[in-house]
Amino acid sequence: MLLSIVIDFPTSMSLKVLSLVPANPGLESDWPSPSFVFVLPLFECTELLLISPSSKTNRAMLNHSLYSPIRILRKFLSNSSLSFTSSIDTKPNRLPPLLLFLAKQKACVTLQTLTLSKENAKAIESRGGISSLLDICQSGTPLSQAAAAAVLRNLTEFSDCRENFIEEHAVSVLLTLARSGTALAQEHSISCLSNLVKDDDDLKLLIVRKGGLISLKSFWDSASVKSLEVAVEFLSNLSSDQRLIEVIISNDFLIRLLNALNCGVLGVRTHAAEAVYKIGYNSKTRKELGELGFIPVLNRMLDGKSVEEIQAAAKALSTILVYTENRRVYRKDPRGVVSVVRLLDPSITNLDKKYPVSILNSLTHSKKCRKQMVKSGVLSHLEKLVAMDVEGAKSLQEAIGGGKLFGVFRIRS
Repeated sequence: MLLSIVIDFPTSMSLKVLSLVPANPGLESDWPSPSFVFVLPLFECTELLLISPSSKTNRAMLNHSLYSPIRILRKFLSNSSLSFTSSIDTKPNRLPPLLLFLAKQKACVTLQTLTLSKENAKAIESRGGISSLLDICQSGTPLSQAAAAAVLRNLTEFSDCRENFIEEHAVSVLLTLARSGTALAQEHSISCLSNLVKDDDDLKLLIVRKGGLISLKSFWDSASVKSLEVAVEFLSNLSSDQRLIEVIISNDFLIRLLNALNCGVLGVRTHAAEAVYKIGYNSKTRKELGELGFIPVLNRMLDGKSVEEIQAAAKALSTILVYTENRRVYRKDPRGVVSVVRLLDPSITNLDKKYPVSILNSLTHSKKCRKQMVKSGVLSHLEKLVAMDVEGAKSLQEAIGGGKLFGVFRIRS
């Protein structure tokens, strides 16, 4: 028997799905019902719609369609086994496991795009989707585990969804996947954990106690350069809790951060510099950062093209240079002062000037550095920054004698 099912979409697009059902009624129970057969092609069709040139329009259409995949996906994610009834025998039959695995895998792949929308993310999260996705992360195929972790990663991007992850005990599942999953599954689970700990210091501590740093090191050392960004961001988020700094250092992450600062990927360098800023919270860690050679690398980043990278490097240097010995190292770079003074130019927007001002303030004890600042045009910039009430600008102006006659003689002495 040849069954033809037509699914009409609001865009006048139709999908004809052909399902060949055995003629022998005795074997019919071995096949999925037409109501299920249409679902897999529907997922394929949905993926095509989402990657087409008019994907934004298609995504909105799918979200509100009578055949909204979100509704179907929730059904398949929330059932560990599904049954169907054949047209001959009304006795329910269990869906073959292979097809169920395939359906869930396709569901997760489709959801990766759909859950970029907060509305869809909430729809999945509010109806048991997190629990179902975590189940797949534990017992699914390698491909479905990676796809499910990608959906969870999208859900954790929205703060409204994060609380339910704790209730579902997601940390243990994600840590296990970060250790034993495929490379892609590990990347998604690490990113998911990173999102979860952003605003939760207690969760940071819990993850470290459960071996999170071991999982992170394992992934970090085997990750491709492109995938490394999520690992560095995770470490940066963990570093915002000062209780964890010592254990982070004892696990040899400083050397890894130094290598990350030399990486060719912008996001990796930026997150690494942000982590350095958080780690350098006291004299001991600042000394270690200076001795390991972070200063020259961060100083080179000040000449970068990305404002985010420049600011991250300036923040890191502003805290490292609080330690006196590190200032001596910094002064050895002939372009150090010049690079920082350039950042004070008000025409360089979206850059918090208090960080380069802080760097220069830490160098004013050196007569040589004060001369370099004046020669580089710092006074003209400071006049504008003082008027803008930038933190530290007034004290820097006074330290180098800006606008004061005795200051001129001080600079020349």
